[in-house]
Amino acid sequence: MLSITKPGIFLFLLFFLAMTGCSDEMSSILADCDNCENQQPYEAALNVKLTVNEENPRVPISIYQGKYEYNNVILNDTLSQENVHYDLPVNKNYSVVARYKMGNKTVYAIDGDQVKAKNSSTYCNTNCWIVTEGNVDVRLKKQ
Repeated sequence: MLSITKPGIFLFLLFFLAMTGCSDEMSSILADCDNCENQQPYEAALNVKLTVNEENPRVPISIYQGKYEYNNVILNDTLSQENVHYDLPVNKNYSVVARYKMGNKTVYAIDGDQVKAKNSSTYCNTNCWIVTEGNVDVRLKKQ
């Protein structure tokens, strides 16, 4: 009797994928051709979630292009809404820093994501740009 284990199945699938490669047919399945933009987008949304509360009714944020450590600030703002978005250039990484007061302390929340636009015309048979919005969560953790 043949015994198939989970590691055996995994190794078989890994071998199969390595031998067949990624075909155009498989890539067309992965491309979402129903959500195309006809023109190349130069900007897309970076969605920011933050905490607005009694102690922090207005939260200062900074948006950095690239990692926070690179100190490349592109925008400073003060927000009084918990969900906002900014239209920023595509195919770049962004970091967001929110500054909160907690008693006598200042607390920083940092998160980052990428805003992307990918040409999927090869797979969709039409001029097709797939946009992936960035999402950052700089909310305070509940204690």
